[in-house]
Amino acid sequence: MNRPSDTPSKGFSNVLQMLLREGTKKIIRIPCESKTEAILWRSRIHRLRRAMRRENHPDWATLYGAEVRLDRKDPSILVIMPVDYEFGQAITKALGEGFVPATETTLEDNFLKRLMEGKEKP
Repeated sequence: MNRPSDTPSKGFSNVLQMLLREGTKKIIRIPCESKTEAILWRSRIHRLRRAMRRENHPDWATLYGAEVRLDRKDPSILVIMPVDYEFGQAITKALGEGFVPATETTLEDNFLKRLMEGKEKP
């Protein structure tokens, strides 16, 4: 008999993967009957991600981009949202709406541009 932690990723509904995928893009709030039920669903989602990681599923890293937690004000609500969403909101508030974070590509492009202009020494 399999323990819950041994359940393969195919043993979970595809809806859970779709839910996590959406949770990497936006906040999803799922009302449950009780805090206990919310904890059970959160646990099931974590087990799915662990199974996908253990199997080296091609989407496992993407689905870890969603934070799964209980709402702080109402623990019967399961919240799925992008990792660091709240931190990102605080940064936007501090730096303004026009702030665009530099990506590795942007930094690399700027370095190459300066190098071509002779402003950087290799």
